[in-house]
Amino acid sequence: MTWSQIKIPRQLRRTETQSDPLKKICAFIAAAFLVQNASWAQTNNTPDFDTIYQQRKMPSWFNEAKFGVFIVWGVYSVPGWAPKGQYAEWYGHNILDAGSPAQKYHERVWGKNFTYDQFVPLLTGEGFNADEWTSLIQKAGAKYVVTAANYHDGFAMYPTKYSISKFGDHWNAMDRGPHRDVLGELQTAGNAKGLKMGIYYSLYEWWNPIYQSGDLEKYARAWLAPKFKEVVTRYQPPVMFLDGEWEHSYTNWHSDELANWLYTESPVKDEVVVNDRWGWVRGKYGDYLSSEYGGGDYPPTHPWQEDRGIGNSYGYNRNEDAWDYNSRQTLVRLLSTVSANGGNLLLDIGPAADGRIPPIMQERLLQIGDWLGKNGAAIYSSSASPFWPRKFEWGVITAAGDTVFLHLFDQSATSLDVQGFSAEVASVKYLATGEDLKFSGRKHHLHIQLTTAKPDADDTVIAVKIRGELQADKRPHQYESGKILIPAWSLAINGTKAKMRFDGFEKIAHITDWTDPAETASCKFVANKSGRYQVSVTYCSDKNCAGSTATINLNDQKIDFVSDDTGGWSGRNYRVKNCGTISISQAGEQRFSIVPVVNEWRNMAIKQILLTPEN
Repeated sequence: MTWSQIKIPRQLRRTETQSDPLKKICAFIAAAFLVQNASWAQTNNTPDFDTIYQQRKMPSWFNEAKFGVFIVWGVYSVPGWAPKGQYAEWYGHNILDAGSPAQKYHERVWGKNFTYDQFVPLLTGEGFNADEWTSLIQKAGAKYVVTAANYHDGFAMYPTKYSISKFGDHWNAMDRGPHRDVLGELQTAGNAKGLKMGIYYSLYEWWNPIYQSGDLEKYARAWLAPKFKEVVTRYQPPVMFLDGEWEHSYTNWHSDELANWLYTESPVKDEVVVNDRWGWVRGKYGDYLSSEYGGGDYPPTHPWQEDRGIGNSYGYNRNEDAWDYNSRQTLVRLLSTVSANGGNLLLDIGPAADGRIPPIMQERLLQIGDWLGKNGAAIYSSSASPFWPRKFEWGVITAAGDTVFLHLFDQSATSLDVQGFSAEVASVKYLATGEDLKFSGRKHHLHIQLTTAKPDADDTVIAVKIRGELQADKRPHQYESGKILIPAWSLAINGTKAKMRFDGFEKIAHITDWTDPAETASCKFVANKSGRYQVSVTYCSDKNCAGSTATINLNDQKIDFVSDDTGGWSGRNYRVKNCGTISISQAGEQRFSIVPVVNEWRNMAIKQILLTPEN
């Protein structure tokens, strides 16, 4: 839930003319600072993150759970508004951006002098029922929950002595607003149902006076650390989703010391899993890596989690319409795709200010639960596709034990062929109904005859039980449509500088840092048909590297590809460029490579190559 380029605007920072509403607790802060300084002076031998995670054994429950629900509810739920496609929970921040849509909306609806803290009494929560919320989540088939305990506005959804803001003290849900320990009620109700009850926690707080003063050392030691330890010790969350870390390094936050405490001394040290948002270490240090609205295309090389809303916001957004919410089909297929890539899905709901979950969100959760009730064996405790990174046009694959699960997205298919499937097949059946399917197998090929009517309109799961070991061909294979997709994940990089990069927030999945023209990328793929193919490349580049030229080699044929300025290096900058035609003279294995042209190469980020038959 972050915008990494956003800095706190001037209006959020205290000025010399502001009165200090917190004088009565200044002594408390100073004392806490002294105590924490003394405490950390004794732990100055904290191991670095490399050592912490080398010694870390990942608790198994997280990879087995696969599906969780994220609850984002707080003061921001009262106005509950953002332009479509933006995050409504950033409302308090965005109304201070001069001339922004949020500021215009706020002044029109609430008035120019209506301040963020005036929303707090309107967070009534009269419809909040922890038992009902967790019952719904249980029916959805989720195994864990993450509740926004401390969002960027610093308003704690639980009682805490660390409860100040520029608006005054008592900045928490027990003392103001609903006057309830929201987090505690949810933890109690969820734990009783066997759910793993975790928390979301923002490292920075927009309106914290210490943070606003610029004294980050004091903020980290006298505020962040004791408040973090307080909530962990009291509520004992088995999963933590950290955020709000992007303005500073972990060395400024002293979050390596928090991690060491969490993993060696805290009451959840043997069970807790934490993401990679400790401060400028995303994708590097964490029990699981975070992908935010990333589409589920992460590699299974490290535990990871895709998180997103049912719509386009985490917090409730009254500006969203029914068609802004993802359908059952989209969500079920997303869960399957994430699982096929070895990840977990954390799906968000944003209750309204009165504590009621919007009906459309309830419906989507129940629809997922209905599907999981019949097909859960293909998700829970499953592993990534044994064919990864190979992609299939008809759907995705998961596996568990002696069973390979084929998730069929194309319900019009009358048969299903999986090339490169080498195993003795014991049985093939629809997972939801147990109906046996006719199949035949020859060397490296599984053919399944499908029925006209299928168990599910969106994701029909076919359970293929095998004897012995599966030999899965991971090379790209030609699709039934005749297209051949070569994702960057399938390319072997011959060099040390260029590497694959994924960023679920920036929507990046490409080869990056390809600055050395001596480095190449290559793979072998399988074509079923000879003929001529149009070659297109999905890539991105900036103006400094535009004009980089590479030779695309297919067997003994060559065509050149010259990059353009696409505007930058993030997923939003991807462009598709056709670079000519090439022939495949004979079906079977093909040799493919991309070779930079010396003196005509600076850098290029390649996501995928697509070969499309001309006829």
